[in-house]
Amino acid sequence: MPAGGRFRFTFIGEQPLIFRIVAILTVANALIGLALPFAVKHLGTESSHGVACKALGNNGVQFQVPGIICWYAEWWIGIEFALLGCIAVLLVFYRKRVRFERAGD
Repeated sequence: MPAGGRFRFTFIGEQPLIFRIVAILTVANALIGLALPFAVKHLGTESSHGVACKALGNNGVQFQVPGIICWYAEWWIGIEFALLGCIAVLLVFYRKRVRFERAGD
């Protein structure tokens, strides 16, 4: 698990599969959450009436999107923190296999 700071966590042996899955989900959630407003801005339809998603509003313009996309737009940051919490719990759970080392050593 590479890190850019002076210290890093590394697994002794191979990383657990569940850790890889949660890490991939965390990165995918961040990319989708950051790209969603841009994608809706260019692919969505402006809502002059009816149900509009306030989470995807931009400069007073609201877009009409399906309910699941609007729900995700409102909760993706919460989902991101839940996934980061899962990573922390996995590091604690596998603490016997995690080594904390200096980057220069």
